[in-house]
Amino acid sequence: MKKVITVIAVALTFAACTNTNEITIKLTGDNEGRPYYSVYMPNGTVHEYMYAEEIARGLSEDNWSADEDLILSYANQE
Repeated sequence: MKKVITVIAVALTFAACTNTNEITIKLTGDNEGRPYYSVYMPNGTVHEYMYAEEIARGLSEDNWSADEDLILSYANQE
């Protein structure tokens, strides 16, 4: 859970640091306690119902496909 919170914090920090011509991320609800977001792209495309892991992958790999079971791997896992 701590890693998920870190991913969310990084994604939201990135979104807050971008200017208005860039990607905007807004909290839009939750699914059984798991928050989801809408991602507004500069070209007008909106990706709805995205979880933090999907957003982190989108920001790092430019892959905005939905995958509610996505688990990010971490280089320093023990």
